[in-house]
Amino acid sequence: MFFSIEISDKFTKETKKKCPDAIVYNDSAENIKKYLIKHNKKNCDCIISGLPWAAFDKNLQNKVLSSVYDSLEEEGFFLTFAYIQGLLLPSGINFNKLLKEKFKTVKKTRIIWWNLPPAFVYLCKK
Repeated sequence: MFFSIEISDKFTKETKKKCPDAIVYNDSAENIKKYLIKHNKKNCDCIISGLPWAAFDKNLQNKVLSSVYDSLEEEGFFLTFAYIQGLLLPSGINFNKLLKEKFKTVKKTRIIWWNLPPAFVYLCKK
């Protein structure tokens, strides 16, 4: 079972229009537990995120990442991408630190230099 959560009402409507069979909820990712319960699930095995973590302050990073972590089953995976310039920002540094504090393992893929801006993926295991 797969569902997605999108905070933008416009993006939610467009996704539902272009992918009518997709399950898309218009809400904040910090409310993921609400939708797991709706689908009679306690946890999930994998969460994939496209959130702009380096644009969030420490409080929001911690709040959303805690919700993600709490929603994963033991040994579950969290994947999210980041842009390399975010690694130099205080919020990007904080996010990297939060990942390492919460997850058992945190790995980074190689940097995709032809992506604009260059990016990589965090692979985290609970």
